[in-house]
Amino acid sequence: MTHRHGPWPRRAQLAAPALAALAWLSATTPRDASARAATALDATAFSDVAERAVRSVVNVATTRRLSPRQEQMLPPWFRGRGSIDRPASLGSGVIISREGLVLTNNHVVEQAHGIELTLHDGRKLEARLVGRDPQSDIAVLRIARPPADLEPMLIADSSKVRLGEIVLAIGSPFGLAQTVTLGIISAKGRANVGIVDYEDFVQTDASINPGNSGGALVSATGELLGINTAIASRSGGSQGIGFAIPSNMAMAILRSLVDKGTVERGWLGVRIQDLDARDAVALGLSDRPGVRIVDLEPGSPAAVAGLRAGDVVLAVEGTAMTDAARLRVKVAGLQPGSVARFDVWRGKQAVAVPVRLGRAPSLAVAGDKER
Repeated sequence: MTHRHGPWPRRAQLAAPALAALAWLSATTPRDASARAATALDATAFSDVAERAVRSVVNVATTRRLSPRQEQMLPPWFRGRGSIDRPASLGSGVIISREGLVLTNNHVVEQAHGIELTLHDGRKLEARLVGRDPQSDIAVLRIARPPADLEPMLIADSSKVRLGEIVLAIGSPFGLAQTVTLGIISAKGRANVGIVDYEDFVQTDASINPGNSGGALVSATGELLGINTAIASRSGGSQGIGFAIPSNMAMAILRSLVDKGTVERGWLGVRIQDLDARDAVALGLSDRPGVRIVDLEPGSPAAVAGLRAGDVVLAVEGTAMTDAARLRVKVAGLQPGSVARFDVWRGKQAVAVPVRLGRAPSLAVAGDKER
């Protein structure tokens, strides 16, 4: 079962012996662009990274209008006045720019009437909604009057994240602001979790609890790798399986919401399913994975381009398609109107089909006009 996290000031301390062991492990394992991390990853340096990164993470509290049923529970003289709940801590957010842009989760702010952010030093700031995208669970806020000393977090290229990479999860679990937990990257490209329409999660065993939603998954060099979103748990608490929206996806959605007030995604117009090993062998693909096209919408980009029911999509723009969820996310990440190369298996041979993508319906919601 997966749980999204909204509703928990204390700075976490990292255990030096454990970090020393992790430093040795990291130093003996090569990784891209890791020279500075592998040589500097001792207990003191890692604490420096944590103490710097928490300055870019905020607590998010919202006020919400009471429902008619809730208003009926109030004293008669309070009813009918558009009553508003008191602020409640629902999650976390990450400062992205000195101009006051903040990334968080859609489910943290989707019913918000007012939004209040608390910085690492306790200052409280009003924020406005720029836009939110339920299909990815990303929302973008803007601080109404950003102070001059905001410290935005640097953004990592999440496509280069590696299994076993050491990471920090930073947020406000159970309202405990600036809590830091330590773990590794457990998996990449995790889909079919059943949380949102477009899933390409980074999985981590860093402890994530209620209130961590919208917080930062941070690399050993202090860069944002993802936005913490949910956990898999039977109890509702952390059991070592947490999911974060990768920074590349989150930043693409942020740019679209800021620039256009919506999220534009590519559309193919097909019904698809995973290709199992038995069918792959029968088609002459050995056990090579792929995605079978089951049906096409008449007049869709796929139909116009000449794709057919029964085709097996092997790759899109050179990226292997191992399952239907990966194909869905790949197509959605391409611009409407762009032409993408689809490598498909048809009959007993490979065929390259160029497809001009359409525009997928969007559920994105624009916030304040002054973005």
